[in-house]
Amino acid sequence: MTRRVFIHGLGQHNNSWQTMLAYFIDRGNFHCPELKNLLNGKEATYSHLYSSPVAYCENTSGKIDLCGLSLGGILALNYAADHP
Repeated sequence: MTRRVFIHGLGQHNNSWQTMLAYFIDRGNFHCPELKNLLNGKEATYSHLYSSPVAYCENTSGKIDLCGLSLGGILALNYAADHP
């Protein structure tokens, strides 16, 4: 099963995706992690912001579809480049 992960941008929160996700017919297996929570108290540097979703995705079994908005898009592209 493919896990769909939506990463929000800077100044947004994981619930920023809720309106868009309501339009999907298949509403199963969506995950919208809160970047602040993934940091686990670490400083919000790009390195930490990137490594936190990487760890989140690596703890996921199966395929992952990543979608990001703004900073989340940059993190998703960085992940895709590092994990083709």
